[in-house]
Amino acid sequence: MNIVETYEPGWAARAMADLHRVLRTCRSYQASGADISLRAVPTTNVCDETVTVHGQLRRPGKPPSTAYFVIVRCGDQVTTLEIPSLDDTDPAAHDLGRRLAARIRNRRGRPPRPTARSHLPAGSPTSWADILAS
Repeated sequence: MNIVETYEPGWAARAMADLHRVLRTCRSYQASGADISLRAVPTTNVCDETVTVHGQLRRPGKPPSTAYFVIVRCGDQVTTLEIPSLDDTDPAAHDLGRRLAARIRNRRGRPPRPTARSHLPAGSPTSWADILAS
């Protein structure tokens, strides 16, 4: 899933500051019978701010579910890309995050292109690589 948000001047930086505060103070919590944990992982900053978060959901009797969230702020625009992953060390998640951030940096100052669909479920005929290459 890819979400693009455009904020009023100054509010995107505030949203990122709030994200950093949450990652420092609330690394895990329980919800709906599951343990949820979040941790920032090293990433290259290619715009104003880039944060990669590894999220893990653990439910009793089931294997853990993991995902990466790459959050990039360029000016007043914040883009969040959720990348499902089965492996905590999946290099593909980091590579897609770097490519997404580079694409946003290259488009800086231009309005986002409208898309017919903003959410692409797993198995979608359009791959993330195709989206990022466009």
